Amino acid sequence: MAPIFKPRHFPIGGAVPTADVVGRSGAIVDLAFKLRSGQNVLMAAPRRTGKSSVAAKVMEELEEAGLLTVHLDFLKLTTLDSFAGAYFEACVSKRTAAVGLWSRLKVEKNKARAEANLVFRLGPFLEAGLKLTSSATPEEMLTLAMGLPALVAHEQKKDLVVVFDEFQDSTKLHREFLRVARPYVTATDDRVSYLFLGSQSTLLHQVFNKQSEPLFRSALSVDLPAIGDEEWIDYLRAKFEEVAISVDRRLLAQLVRRAGGHPQDTMTVAFCLYQVLYQEQRETARETDVARAVDEALGLMAAAFEQLWLDFNSERGNRIVIARLARGVPLYGGVTNSERAAIDRAMKRLLADGFIQKLGRGSYRLTEPLLADYVSDYLDVRP
Repeated sequence: MAPIFKPRHFPIGGAVPTADVVGRSGAIVDLAFKLRSGQNVLMAAPRRTGKSSVAAKVMEELEEAGLLTVHLDFLKLTTLDSFAGAYFEACVSKRTAAVGLWSRLKVEKNKARAEANLVFRLGPFLEAGLKLTSSATPEEMLTLAMGLPALVAHEQKKDLVVVFDEFQDSTKLHREFLRVARPYVTATDDRVSYLFLGSQSTLLHQVFNKQSEPLFRSALSVDLPAIGDEEWIDYLRAKFEEVAISVDRRLLAQLVRRAGGHPQDTMTVAFCLYQVLYQEQRETARETDVARAVDEALGLMAAAFEQLWLDFNSERGNRIVIARLARGVPLYGGVTNSERAAIDRAMKRLLADGFIQKLGRGSYRLTEPLLADYVSDYLDVRP
């Protein structure tokens, strides 16, 4: 039987469908329990490691348990008005079809009161929406928007979980965002809890753990666990079998090892292997196919890795650490005193932000082995 073509079979480039969330079942159960219990939770990890996918799975389970969920991604919000509009429509969607309602209210304003259809659809949200669209100041708009989830929970008589993705970008919309949000985040009687996600771990942990910050100790911090090799192998083998392709577990173990189990990198290599086998109409993977798939994946990811390498130059010491770990060179071998100090600071940043992992005493590695391959094979840099 020839391999079968299936679109989006190995999802890449964003949160994966909940059916494609690999492993992490314990973390999903733990998150769901904490949020159902009314706790606020913080989960910080680098981008493309599966935070949003895990959150989507948690939201699915919470909704099956009878809770309401609202999700906002701050990367997609550029102004306070866009935040208020997206938040309003996400909350109102628990009652009625909400797409376009924000724009309609902004145009009609007080005239909206006379429209029976709109009054019926929005109910108690009509007045809230009209107040939002006519806010006198940005702070008033933010204050009114933050009160929307409690209104939903009260009207629907259900607990509600708000997911704020890339939350570190919230202060770009309003510099006092955290201060204004504090009474709503810390309220214990409004049936609303929050899941805060973000990719800038150092900044987010300061927001929630620094005593001078408005949201100090207002959320429980949890880690995003790695996906086990066997979990990856079982998932990948089943996915290849769905398209009539046989890949030996030993070859799949090589694939997972080369990609380091990194969620998007592993999925990208798997997609490249699928493409190789489908285009050559082969039902069985060969010994050399994994290496071919890795090379294909590196080509696809080169532009992203190049930009990441440019970003590492923003802080002294980052590139030294990345290059030395990529090439297996001792971190402190032959460095000057000033370079040693820069390496120490860079190690703390890169560990906190998830770019490197500690394996043992004095032993570290890059979280993405494919990034290590790119740095060591494609870049001409001094380690």
